[in-house]
Amino acid sequence: MSETLAGGAPRLTRLCDYVRHYAETAPDREALVFGQTRLSYAAFDRLVDRCAAALQKAGVGVGDRVAMLTTPRPEFAVVLMATQRIGAVWVGLNTRYRLPELNYILQDCAPRILISVGETPEDRSFEPDLRAIAANLAGPNATGLGEIITFPEALPGVGRSLAQFLAAAEGFPPGPVAASPDDATVIVYTSGTTGRPKGALLAHRNLIYCYEQVSRSFAGKEHLREGLRILCNLPPNHIGCISEMLGNAIIRGGTVVFAERFDSAEAGALIEKERITLFGGVPVMLEAMFADPAFAGADLSSVRAIGWGGAPAARDLVRRMQATGAHLFTNYGLTEGGAVVSATGPEDGVDDLAGTVGRPDASGDHRIVDEDGRDVRPGQSGEIWLRGPGVFL
Repeated sequence: MSETLAGGAPRLTRLCDYVRHYAETAPDREALVFGQTRLSYAAFDRLVDRCAAALQKAGVGVGDRVAMLTTPRPEFAVVLMATQRIGAVWVGLNTRYRLPELNYILQDCAPRILISVGETPEDRSFEPDLRAIAANLAGPNATGLGEIITFPEALPGVGRSLAQFLAAAEGFPPGPVAASPDDATVIVYTSGTTGRPKGALLAHRNLIYCYEQVSRSFAGKEHLREGLRILCNLPPNHIGCISEMLGNAIIRGGTVVFAERFDSAEAGALIEKERITLFGGVPVMLEAMFADPAFAGADLSSVRAIGWGGAPAARDLVRRMQATGAHLFTNYGLTEGGAVVSATGPEDGVDDLAGTVGRPDASGDHRIVDEDGRDVRPGQSGEIWLRGPGVFL
């Protein structure tokens, strides 16, 4: 097996291994940005170690679940990497979930610890829901949850703050845990469009695989390899945030700039201020951006690539994005398939970008079949079947 991945990054086992790698090889390089918070890879790595030690001290072991309810913030990255470092499994919860949905997923995945933001930028407070969950920790409806941790502050009647949780592990180094690419690392709950959400159990290899597929679509160009700065404004419980934004930046030693919510004007200002080189999302987000005069007036000269998935982008939108001079790419994927299953290439034009989802990954098997499982002819509709290294556990 090659010692490097597509795009030139070293081949390591886990995302958290890349945090350590760049902490050692480029310690002062900027890793995470959020408002006034700016963390180097060295500082990021120290926080991950502290959080890993706190989780172990709290009794979290290999295979245990750690649930997190959060907006896109540095705490998300720190807890996810710390969970990986001790061999536990991270579970994301959407900040739009209501109490019945939160209870359902907590019952389903049975985490040892829940770490939650106290409120969202839209002024939704989670204190009532977290108090209700805390009240059931030892009751007849108990989920097996041992403790609730909140940030940035402790909430009365809920539990400790994240700062208190980390401080309790002072001088308690995390114990080493051997890791395999096939070890479980994340549970991502599907949207549940035909029933209740189902948890897709992903391995370390799935997150690395996603990086390789995205890299083949744009990172092969030399001018896109260095100085990667990604705008991260998708929900952290979504595979696109975990793999395509956070994961791709960390694997390449890039910088993740977090935005807690999607706002087209704010996105433009952040791209200009932080010299973002790559951003993306679903087409409705991009349409809102490029239709907003405030976004159009921002300096986008730093942007080298714009990507999207989840739906087709209209030709007019593709042409407006092309006018920035950035490389464009689209892909098709699903959580259960390793996030990215097919993608356009660096030289594809408007028709391919607006009318296709690119070419399938060559490392797996792909079929389009009818309701009887027989391959359909070109031009016919069918169901996509996948087999290969990206498929979930």
